[in-house]
Parts: sequence; C-alpha cells; structure tokens
Amino acid sequence: MKKVILSLLVLATVGMVACKKNEIVPPPSSTSDLGTYFSDNLDNAKQTFSINTNVLNTFTGENGVVVNVPANSFVNSNGTAVSGVVNFELIEVLDLSSMVTLNKTTTSNGEILVSGGQIKLMASQNSNDGQTARCDTICISTMARRYTIRPCRRLDDTIRYI
Repeated sequence: MKKVILSLLVLATVGMVACKKNEIVPPPSSTSDLGTYFSDNLDNAKQTFSINTNVLNTFTGENGVVVNVPANSFVNSNGTAVSGVVNFELIEVLDLSSMVTLNKTTTSNGEILVSGGQIKLMASQNSNDGQTARCDTICISTMARRYTIRPCRRLDDTIRYI
C-alpha cells in the first residue's frame, strides 16, 4: 500500500512540474526604434509660449521653470526694436527620468554626472530664427536656482545652463 501511495505522489508531482503554461515572448525591438523613441519624447517635451514684446512677460513651464522677459527687450541686427509677437520653445530636463527618456547625457568622462538638469530655451519671430539678434536681461528660475542671462546671444541660439 505504501508503494502505491508513494507511486501516486511521485506521478502527481511529476505531472504538476511537467505542466507548464507556454508564454509567448515578443521578439526584442530593433535599435532603430530607439532613435524614434528619443525623438518622439523630445517632440512631446517641447512647450511653446508666445509673448508680446511691448510688455513684461512671465511664463512658467510644466515642471516649474519660470521665464521673465522684460518689455521692449529685443532688437534686430540693425539695432531697431522688435515689436509684435516672439515665440519661445522651452524644454525642461530637470530629473533623472527626463534625462534618460530624452537621451540627455548623464555621464562625463565615464563618470556619473551630478546635475540639476538642463533648460533649453529658444526664441523666434515669424518663423525666422535669425531675424532678431539680441535682447536685454532674461531671467530664468527653477526651484533650485535662479539664472540671469545678460545679454542674450542671437535670439535663435539655445540658452542652455546645466
């Protein structure tokens, strides 16, 4: 009787171990999709703001970056004051998750970079990035720091502080 019970236990154990659900594992995606992934994330991270150059302007990014642009602060390459609407594009990279998903470098010389993030701010008028050449003080604040940019480089240049 012991042999029968022992045999049944062995068969039951083998039956349970042998039964296995077949999982369908998708093939890995190609690395060419990775470039598209980063590009799409960067496009989604872009925030746009339009300001009237004749008045003091303040706008705030989704992650808390505050940009103050003084009234009448832009002039074109021949020194004439720029009037009308200037469009800004802002990208905030302020945490490790954003650095990874936007493919921003988090190492330097093979070592982990300690960073408060990156702010990319670009300005243009009438879709002509090169029309305006300089501006007075633009103040950019984050929760951690406050930056004063004086004077700007060309208006179409990226203002990037790490």
